[in-house]
Amino acid sequence: MLHRLPGLGILSLRIAFDPLESAMGYAARLAAFHILRDYVFENMAMPAGSHVLGEDLGERRLHTCASLARECDVDRRTLRSLLEAKGLIPADTAEEALHVFDAHLGREIAESMRRLVPVNSLPKRLRCTRPLAEQLMEERILSPIVTELTWARGRTKKSVDEKEIKELIHRLFVNAKPVGSVPDGMVDLAKAAMKANAPAGEIVHLILAGYLKNVVRMIDGQGFDAIYLDPAEAKAIVSEVMIGLSPMEVFGRLRIPVASGWELVQMGILPSHKILTNDGKHVIHRFPLDAAERFLSEFTTEVHIGAALELGVDGLKQEMKAAGAKPMLLKTEIGARIFRRSELPERFRL
Repeated sequence: MLHRLPGLGILSLRIAFDPLESAMGYAARLAAFHILRDYVFENMAMPAGSHVLGEDLGERRLHTCASLARECDVDRRTLRSLLEAKGLIPADTAEEALHVFDAHLGREIAESMRRLVPVNSLPKRLRCTRPLAEQLMEERILSPIVTELTWARGRTKKSVDEKEIKELIHRLFVNAKPVGSVPDGMVDLAKAAMKANAPAGEIVHLILAGYLKNVVRMIDGQGFDAIYLDPAEAKAIVSEVMIGLSPMEVFGRLRIPVASGWELVQMGILPSHKILTNDGKHVIHRFPLDAAERFLSEFTTEVHIGAALELGVDGLKQEMKAAGAKPMLLKTEIGARIFRRSELPERFRL
């Protein structure tokens, strides 16, 4: 393919197609050009206005990393990392390799680079405690731009999109009545969580989902510092709605990283009960009390096998490799090696 030859760049379209246009008759050209033009527009990264076989490209459809970096005026290396992490281009390929991708999706990723907020800045940005900021990430109320499982360089791995932060604060404030002074009996988020014997992140879930009705925000307040609520209502609704285990409780019992747990949930291998709001804008994931036991009855991990056999990671890997034990999911895929018990040699079915 001309447009994919390493080192050649994107060849002049006139050099490539003018001889063909001259050699063909009118009727044959019309039929052939329609097919060829569509192929060119759908497979080659060309700027808007490019003239190909009698027609102009109205809007750019495809980009390369280099062309997108120039258009959006962003650092090419950081952009390449994000494009690789999001799967728009293959990872670990030569810098000069030409890979094209959807221009609209590429622009969204490039624009997100301007909105990177480091995770360690979240408490200050949200006006909340560090434990709550961590819970917001763990519960995926906020999501990292790329997860810790994804290959990416530098700060992109530990950042959140500023747009997502603003949307969270907006949704929080929409579900809270503005007041000039704190009503009697209402407490801040930390005290409400303590009285409800629940993580503050679960209280945030209930506010965003609209389950808590007695929530106010100080007009002159900012972020989570502005939020006050009725602790009695919070305690009652927690016991009524937050049935079963939280994601962190299940992932902890399985002894897998948070990101690995969410990958299993998304794959349907670790099913959750989804509590949906009427408008579908917020989802709360809960799990049966025996979710970990159900999972481990069919699957297992190196951590569980190693603990049962009293073997370290290196020793266990050598023994499993020698026995021909192969994981169903690789660490490079979800951040943990997952095995199907039925496919393991007998001694490893632990």
